[in-house]
Amino acid sequence: ESEIMKLALSLCIILGATYAAAQKFTKSFKIENNRFMKDGKPVLIKAGAMHYSRVPREYWTDRLLRMRAMGLNAVQTYVPWNFHEEKRGEYNFEGLWDIGQFLEEAQNAGMMVVLRIGPYMCGEWEFGGLPAWLLENGTIPLRTAEEPYFSAAMSWMLELSENVVEFLYPLGGPIVMIQIENEFGSYGDVTKNPKEKVYIESLVKFWRSAVDDSVPLFTTDGGNLASMMRGSLNGSSVLTVGDGCGDPRQCWEAQAQMNPPGMQARFVSEFYPGWLTHWGEKMANTSSKDTAKHAEMILSTNGSITLYMAHGGTSWGFWSGANGNGNASYQADITSYDYDAPISEGGNHGYGCDGLDKFEALTEVFYKYWDPEVDGSDLPPDEPAGPFFTALLKGDRVYLEQESPMLSSDSITTLAYNHAPVNTQGKQPEPVEKYGCYYGFSWYTCDVAVGLGPGANLSLADVPRDRAHIFFGGELQGIIYRADLSSYYITAKNGVNEHDRVALLVENMGRINFAHGMDDTRKGLLGPLYADDAPISCFGWNTTCLPLTSNSIDNLKFHPTDQPGSSLPAFFKTDIKAGANEKHKDTFLDMTGWGKGYVWVNGILLGRYWADGPQRTLYVPAPLWDGNTLELVVLELDSSRADRTVRFVNHNIFSGEV
Repeated sequence: ESEIMKLALSLCIILGATYAAAQKFTKSFKIENNRFMKDGKPVLIKAGAMHYSRVPREYWTDRLLRMRAMGLNAVQTYVPWNFHEEKRGEYNFEGLWDIGQFLEEAQNAGMMVVLRIGPYMCGEWEFGGLPAWLLENGTIPLRTAEEPYFSAAMSWMLELSENVVEFLYPLGGPIVMIQIENEFGSYGDVTKNPKEKVYIESLVKFWRSAVDDSVPLFTTDGGNLASMMRGSLNGSSVLTVGDGCGDPRQCWEAQAQMNPPGMQARFVSEFYPGWLTHWGEKMANTSSKDTAKHAEMILSTNGSITLYMAHGGTSWGFWSGANGNGNASYQADITSYDYDAPISEGGNHGYGCDGLDKFEALTEVFYKYWDPEVDGSDLPPDEPAGPFFTALLKGDRVYLEQESPMLSSDSITTLAYNHAPVNTQGKQPEPVEKYGCYYGFSWYTCDVAVGLGPGANLSLADVPRDRAHIFFGGELQGIIYRADLSSYYITAKNGVNEHDRVALLVENMGRINFAHGMDDTRKGLLGPLYADDAPISCFGWNTTCLPLTSNSIDNLKFHPTDQPGSSLPAFFKTDIKAGANEKHKDTFLDMTGWGKGYVWVNGILLGRYWADGPQRTLYVPAPLWDGNTLELVVLELDSSRADRTVRFVNHNIFSGEV
């Protein structure tokens, strides 16, 4: 009860500030006569999705102005809960996490903001934006009014509201709409599950209390009535809209049944000019001509629209997610979130599979629907100059002359950082969230109680989450990947004697971010290692978190690469000096010839690479330079190039491209 009183008091404070500020402004954004109304005039929302968490802060304004130049009048963005509260109760709203600064820059660029506040977001983002610490005591019901999820989610909503309410449009800010949850009808069903209905109702009531009637609240689901019925609230408490909407008429009919007369403003909250891509797939590439034609179908019927994505950016660090139904059904997303968008990952124009400029094709459509009275100027502004790219060092190959073994005892201690090894006290290996291992790798070791001979048939009690290297006495026996059924059984290359060490390095490749595959997305091992269909006998398992923080990598001991005895996995490093002109240009790191791993530039994790493709390059934006120096660190897990070299190029490369 005391927690409820605290929440109510906080809401009163927020409301008081809102009402006081509202006396100073006369701006409004409402729904009337089945239209969006901005300051009393009908307006079509022509939005583009861009996630501030996927774009360097130094480029926020540049990308917003490019969207504005395309004829857009709004930006839609997700707020990833786990990005801002990576550790329970520790909030970050500074630097790349400064959503207030992003909202100010959007407003300065002449853009309204459609804010998607979650708590769940999807977005091909790790765990759909939910924090991994929710799983520290095992799996729990998600996206429901059940505890402990509900209290954690509502606490986050309170923290977020205190950082965004001042940016509402009637108060002089850019936020004109707030989305509640996301595509809930693809996960739950408010018509059948009372706790799920209470969850959505509670989010709506909370945000209605926080913003009063200053801006519309809405939900979005698949562009059909069945999805909307499962995921939204029929009636006037929240606007129900659709995404996808291959046939806009079906969307409009469904929205008309969900929303009362007069409140049936048409809106496709996600219109797809491109699509997502998983490792091992062909890069998504759609027709520019068809995309533009479909966009005009929506706009010509007084439909508002959001391009998902207008600019995708990059899933830096460990933030890329995955799709699938769980267990062996698993598809990890690539690092690039280019999304085949009209504004590419590096900021230049995207091109469709028909060879046409997708930016120009959509610009031609949006210019037809530009309205100077509500869009803020007679015409959209010119596109900013650039972006500017360089094939750093003229494309010459760069030798990584230093290395550090990943799995030496010194390296394990260093990489564990503040995580000490945990002995499971005789239990079998367990998922790692309970030990505070949320991202990166986990290292399982045991000293065998009964030796094994070579040729043993090795397997795991359950599929690894997600990719496990198995070692006997330091020798790699093989790799089991949850999505590769052919890898599930490995023949041991050599044996182990009593008291010898068996070890497994388990890579977390991103938690599933959509539908019920999220329900059990714990990481690490979910059971023992088997030899010839029986659990190996150990004196006890130890589990060590390897979060691979930049601080821990800085403290690794490197030696010259040409020294004998190097083995994988290993880190490779070099320092690159560049001319004054080159450091002000973006570039792309070409990892062709390497196997699978991660890359850091000046302590920033660019993301994953993998020979499975289609992504061959990693985007290196100019702001990552530190003076004239670029420290490059590569973690290779499987098979590095024999010459230990990389190169920089002036464009993104996906499989099949040059």
